Amino acid sequence: MHRGIMGFFLFLLVFASITLPCGAGTPWTEVDSKAADGGDRLVVLAYAEGSIASSVDLLQKNTPGLVAGAAKKRAWIALATLYELAGNPEAAALAWSEAAFAEPARRDDMALMESSRCFTAIGETERAVADVRTVLLTGRDPLALRKARLWAGYIAAFSGAPDAVSLLATFAADPDSENESPSILFVTNRVLGVPDDATRLLAEYPRTLEARILAAASRKRVDLALTPQWIFTGPRPIPPPETTLASKAPPPLNTPPTPTKPPVPASVSAESSAKALQVGLFKSELNAQNLVSRLEAKKFPCSISIRTVGEAMYWAVTVDPGVSVKDTTMKLKDAGFESFPLF
Repeated sequence: MHRGIMGFFLFLLVFASITLPCGAGTPWTEVDSKAADGGDRLVVLAYAEGSIASSVDLLQKNTPGLVAGAAKKRAWIALATLYELAGNPEAAALAWSEAAFAEPARRDDMALMESSRCFTAIGETERAVADVRTVLLTGRDPLALRKARLWAGYIAAFSGAPDAVSLLATFAADPDSENESPSILFVTNRVLGVPDDATRLLAEYPRTLEARILAAASRKRVDLALTPQWIFTGPRPIPPPETTLASKAPPPLNTPPTPTKPPVPASVSAESSAKALQVGLFKSELNAQNLVSRLEAKKFPCSISIRTVGEAMYWAVTVDPGVSVKDTTMKLKDAGFESFPLF
């Protein structure tokens, strides 16, 4: 786990131990959940619980009922991070997605990319690609767009797409991609079978985790499966609450300069082939019907279909993309609906 995340966890625990009474003397209340900063208080109380299981339980029960806004987003991010620490990437992916849409009309595309990362880790590439496409088609955050393009390359690699090698090679050759180069070279060697990239990884980045794994595998000290699980590391640090904790939180990491955009694979960037725009995916048919009623009230032509993910059955709500996927996506967004294209 990254030092920044561990440091912030320790900070929260020390802060909670100083400011909160011992035991169960500081309960979570309905009043707290209705406050604009309720999410920040919930995060502090959750980490004061002292164990991942109890922290997850408190956040899981109360985060959905928080008032929408930045504090609710931070609570979802805290829950997503704890799910990752607990080894539950699917629940983490769903929590990251909730964080992405927690602030009305302010989608957090970096959180959406964390959702994509978690889905990639468990082999749910279709759901991972859905998040990537959403960012590529309607995103405005340069860092998130760049990460979406890189992640499209990773997904293409694990899916066996023919353009994966050229896309990832473009990133590896970019001087601004120095931090990502070890993982890119690892994937192009182990997953895509480019032999020279193993030599380059061991020579240029010998102290990285990827180089050490590769060296151990070559000495037959580890049995390395060709899965995306190794890349499932390092969730984004929890942003500090904007109230009491803000002045004591660690300083933010330096933001890297916006790099030159590499080419986007046609399979991900082309919008013209989209068959529909998915607006919702529910385990409850009633919830799906409620969304359809809201869409129809806004004059959007929509439908419900049943979709099976693993062994679970979901009701998907989709909208006809019309002549332009991008225009329809923006109209949905203006009406308060987030969507992503289905190809």
